[in-house]
Amino acid sequence: MISSDELAQAQAFAETFMVDTCAATRGSGDPVFNPDTGQYEPSSMVIYPTPEQVAAGNPGRCRMQTSRPQPANPEAGGAVFTVETVTLQVPAGVSLNVGDLAEITDSVNPVLVGNVYRITGLSEKTHETKRTYAVEVMS
Repeated sequence: MISSDELAQAQAFAETFMVDTCAATRGSGDPVFNPDTGQYEPSSMVIYPTPEQVAAGNPGRCRMQTSRPQPANPEAGGAVFTVETVTLQVPAGVSLNVGDLAEITDSVNPVLVGNVYRITGLSEKTHETKRTYAVEVMS
Protein backbone atom coordinates (compact mmCIF):
# COMPACT_ATOMS: atom_id res chain seq x y z
CA MET A 1 0.00 0.00 0.00
CA ILE A 2 1.27 3.47 -0.86
CA SER A 3 1.42 6.00 1.96
CA SER A 4 0.22 9.58 1.67
CA ASP A 5 3.85 10.74 2.00
CA GLU A 6 4.93 8.49 -0.86
CA LEU A 7 2.06 9.74 -3.01
CA ALA A 8 2.97 13.37 -2.26
CA GLN A 9 6.58 12.64 -3.29
CA ALA A 10 5.41 11.02 -6.53
CA GLN A 11 3.16 14.01 -7.25
CA ALA A 12 6.03 16.43 -6.66
CA PHE A 13 8.21 14.35 -8.98
CA ALA A 14 5.54 14.38 -11.72
CA GLU A 15 5.38 18.17 -11.47
CA THR A 16 9.10 18.45 -12.24
CA PHE A 17 8.24 17.45 -15.83
CA MET A 18 5.62 20.21 -16.11
CA VAL A 19 7.89 22.89 -17.55
CA ASP A 20 5.18 24.69 -19.54
CA THR A 21 2.56 27.05 -18.14
CA CYS A 22 -1.05 27.34 -19.14
CA ALA A 23 -4.22 29.15 -18.17
CA ALA A 24 -7.51 27.25 -18.17
CA THR A 25 -10.83 29.03 -18.54
CA ARG A 26 -14.46 28.01 -18.23
CA GLY A 27 -17.49 29.66 -19.79
CA SER A 28 -19.25 31.66 -17.10
CA GLY A 29 -22.68 32.51 -18.42
CA ASP A 30 -24.17 35.19 -20.61
CA PRO A 31 -22.19 36.71 -23.47
CA VAL A 32 -20.51 40.06 -22.85
CA PHE A 33 -20.68 42.97 -25.31
CA ASN A 34 -17.27 43.97 -26.68
CA PRO A 35 -17.40 47.66 -27.65
CA ASP A 36 -14.20 47.32 -29.72
CA THR A 37 -15.73 44.74 -32.06
CA GLY A 38 -19.41 45.60 -31.63
CA GLN A 39 -20.06 41.90 -31.00
CA TYR A 40 -21.25 39.80 -28.10
CA GLU A 41 -18.55 37.37 -27.02
CA PRO A 42 -18.62 34.41 -24.66
CA SER A 43 -17.71 35.28 -21.09
CA SER A 44 -15.23 33.12 -19.23
CA MET A 45 -13.33 32.93 -15.98
CA VAL A 46 -9.85 31.63 -15.24
CA ILE A 47 -10.08 28.41 -13.24
CA TYR A 48 -6.40 27.41 -13.34
CA PRO A 49 -4.19 28.68 -11.94
CA THR A 50 -6.17 30.17 -9.09
CA PRO A 51 -4.74 33.19 -7.24
CA GLU A 52 -3.99 30.84 -4.33
CA GLN A 53 -2.01 28.49 -6.58
CA VAL A 54 -0.03 31.40 -8.03
CA ALA A 55 0.69 32.71 -4.50
CA ALA A 56 1.91 29.21 -3.55
CA GLY A 57 4.39 29.22 -6.45
CA ASN A 58 2.37 27.45 -9.16
CA PRO A 59 2.09 29.78 -12.16
CA GLY A 60 -0.04 27.23 -14.04
CA ARG A 61 2.34 24.30 -14.48
CA CYS A 62 1.39 21.92 -17.28
CA ARG A 63 2.79 19.61 -19.92
CA MET A 64 1.56 18.75 -23.40
CA GLN A 65 1.96 15.21 -24.69
CA THR A 66 0.94 13.14 -27.66
CA SER A 67 0.18 9.62 -26.60
CA ARG A 68 0.70 8.19 -30.06
CA PRO A 69 3.91 9.16 -31.85
CA GLN A 70 2.56 8.07 -35.24
CA PRO A 71 -0.79 9.62 -36.12
CA ALA A 72 -3.49 7.77 -37.99
CA ASN A 73 -4.38 9.03 -41.47
CA PRO A 74 -7.89 7.74 -42.19
CA GLU A 75 -9.79 8.57 -45.35
CA ALA A 76 -13.43 9.66 -45.34
CA GLY A 77 -15.39 10.96 -48.28
CA GLY A 78 -12.24 11.06 -50.39
CA ALA A 79 -10.41 13.31 -47.90
CA VAL A 80 -7.42 12.16 -45.88
CA PHE A 81 -7.08 13.65 -42.41
CA THR A 82 -4.75 13.20 -39.47
CA VAL A 83 -5.92 12.00 -36.06
CA GLU A 84 -3.59 12.38 -33.09
CA THR A 85 -4.28 11.88 -29.41
CA VAL A 86 -3.08 14.91 -27.48
CA THR A 87 -3.16 15.23 -23.69
CA LEU A 88 -2.69 18.02 -21.21
CA GLN A 89 -1.05 17.13 -17.90
CA VAL A 90 -1.57 19.32 -14.83
CA PRO A 91 -0.83 18.78 -11.13
CA ALA A 92 -2.97 16.31 -9.21
CA GLY A 93 -5.93 18.09 -7.70
CA VAL A 94 -6.46 20.50 -10.60
CA SER A 95 -10.04 19.91 -11.65
CA LEU A 96 -11.04 20.68 -15.24
CA ASN A 97 -14.30 19.89 -17.03
CA VAL A 98 -15.12 18.81 -20.57
CA GLY A 99 -15.41 22.01 -22.60
CA ASP A 100 -12.90 24.03 -20.55
CA LEU A 101 -10.19 25.74 -22.61
CA ALA A 102 -6.47 25.73 -21.83
CA GLU A 103 -4.03 28.14 -23.47
CA ILE A 104 -0.29 27.51 -23.34
CA THR A 105 1.19 30.77 -22.03
CA ASP A 106 4.85 29.72 -21.83
CA SER A 107 6.74 26.67 -23.03
CA VAL A 108 10.21 25.33 -23.67
CA ASN A 109 8.76 24.59 -27.13
CA PRO A 110 7.88 28.03 -28.56
CA VAL A 111 5.57 26.44 -31.14
CA LEU A 112 3.12 25.62 -28.33
CA VAL A 113 2.84 29.16 -26.95
CA GLY A 114 -0.57 30.62 -27.72
CA ASN A 115 -2.12 27.28 -28.67
CA VAL A 116 -5.59 26.74 -27.24
CA TYR A 117 -6.92 23.27 -26.39
CA ARG A 118 -10.42 22.15 -25.43
CA ILE A 119 -10.79 19.50 -22.73
CA THR A 120 -12.55 16.47 -24.24
CA GLY A 121 -11.97 13.79 -21.59
CA LEU A 122 -11.75 13.68 -17.82
CA SER A 123 -8.98 12.34 -15.62
CA GLU A 124 -9.72 10.08 -12.68
CA LYS A 125 -7.63 7.38 -11.08
CA THR A 126 -6.45 6.00 -7.78
CA HIS A 127 -3.05 7.22 -6.57
CA GLU A 128 -2.86 9.92 -9.22
CA THR A 129 0.47 11.66 -9.53
CA LYS A 130 -0.91 14.11 -12.10
CA ARG A 131 -4.12 14.78 -13.98
CA THR A 132 -4.04 13.85 -17.66
CA TYR A 133 -6.85 15.29 -19.77
CA ALA A 134 -7.64 14.40 -23.35
CA VAL A 135 -7.78 17.58 -25.45
CA GLU A 136 -8.42 18.74 -28.97
CA VAL A 137 -6.55 21.53 -30.69
CA MET A 138 -8.63 24.70 -31.09
CA SER A 139 -5.91 27.01 -32.48
